[in-house]
Amino acid sequence: KQTRRKYKLLAGKSGRLQEKLSRCGKNRSLCAAGERCGFLNRDGLCDICLEFGEDALCRTCRAYPRHMEDYGELREMVLLLSCPEAARLVLEHGSDGYYVRRKKREADREGIDGKFLSELLETRAVLWKIAADSRLPVDIRLAMALSLAHDVQRRLNGNRREEIPKILERYRRKGAAARFCDRIGLEEKCFV
Repeated sequence: KQTRRKYKLLAGKSGRLQEKLSRCGKNRSLCAAGERCGFLNRDGLCDICLEFGEDALCRTCRAYPRHMEDYGELREMVLLLSCPEAARLVLEHGSDGYYVRRKKREADREGIDGKFLSELLETRAVLWKIAADSRLPVDIRLAMALSLAHDVQRRLNGNRREEIPKILERYRRKGAAARFCDRIGLEEKCFV
């Protein structure tokens, strides 16, 4: 409601925004144009942001494609890969393009299992390493990442967390990609 009221006020200053809002009718939510936001122009840019600046955006749009994760003493802001530009940054720069901000801080650790968090962060580091190995074709990197995620998730589901460090070491070890390709019968696709 608050965002709709704000946009109606702004619409008085913009014929283009007024037209888009009127198409929404009495709809309580802001209307979408098919799979896209109704306020995106033909170039995929936001008319509200272009005309009135970032401060005019609703909270969701102001934050997107950034996402905040809070792990107690570690807070991360990362890019969501559903945004094409964010995906491009990550593909070009790997994990360096993924993190907007990482901050360690003093925080209440109640309810946070530090050892478990470390295992998850280490798993993510190995996944990034696999994804960044440009010596391998993309499909092999994706298959390895999926396989690692599957192996770790099975240990979590089976309450066998103590096995996770061994799994991570297996994927980290020199020759891991060649062994993986051999195991799935795609030796000819691995060039390492």
